[in-house]
Amino acid sequence: MLQTLAVLALASVAACAPGGGHRDHYKGWVRHDNHTFGLNDAAQARGKLYFGTAVDNYEFHENSSYYKQLNNTHDFGQIVASNLLKWETTEATRGVFNFTGGDEIANLAIANKQKTRCHTLVWHSQLPAWVSAGKFDNATLIAIMKNHITTQVGHFKGRCYAWDVVNEGEKPIISFIVEATS
Repeated sequence: MLQTLAVLALASVAACAPGGGHRDHYKGWVRHDNHTFGLNDAAQARGKLYFGTAVDNYEFHENSSYYKQLNNTHDFGQIVASNLLKWETTEATRGVFNFTGGDEIANLAIANKQKTRCHTLVWHSQLPAWVSAGKFDNATLIAIMKNHITTQVGHFKGRCYAWDVVNEGEKPIISFIVEATS
């Protein structure tokens, strides 16, 4: 799977290749420090901030070559925890928070001097059962969201380059969250 992702990623940054986007230009790319020129290097050479990847812990716990590639900062300058920071994972039971998986991803990125994009605070999908099945009035649901958001953002303060605050949200929800976390 990692090889497939690498091929797709290579195609997506082909425009970053020196001299154009032809595949032959990738052969023999070498940086001044004798490291192979990677995807992140190519993106940064074209003025982009980073080239990143999304991952969940089980993917690299089960595959050492995947873990090694994830640590390759020439290819990846940023890491996103695919599912580990979603509400159903971080607060499966009301008021009980578990940041273990997200901490592992954030700490890995920090150790490698990679950026961490934290994903996501509120999304209509992957809600814990107690939220989706709860019959909360508006005021209670707002209080629940405010507690969830402020607890999670507070826990990861200083370790996230960026947050996906609301995935596929509507304007009233986005306004509330910006106000609640300011």
